[in-house]
Amino acid sequence: MTACLIVCTHRHAPSPPLVKSFRLLVALFSIANARRRALHCVGGCSHEWHNLSAQQRI
Repeated sequence: MTACLIVCTHRHAPSPPLVKSFRLLVALFSIANARRRALHCVGGCSHEWHNLSAQQRI
């Protein structure tokens, strides 16, 4: 189940502090990923998840 599906099928909306915490974690992971890519994936990368748009879809 995806996070959206879990939230959408839950009877009550998540409490505001949980929503803020989730958004903060997503923002922090985004910053950490951008820094990691800038340091370790400079000049191209062979990781499959960085090249998803280049792969042919089945």
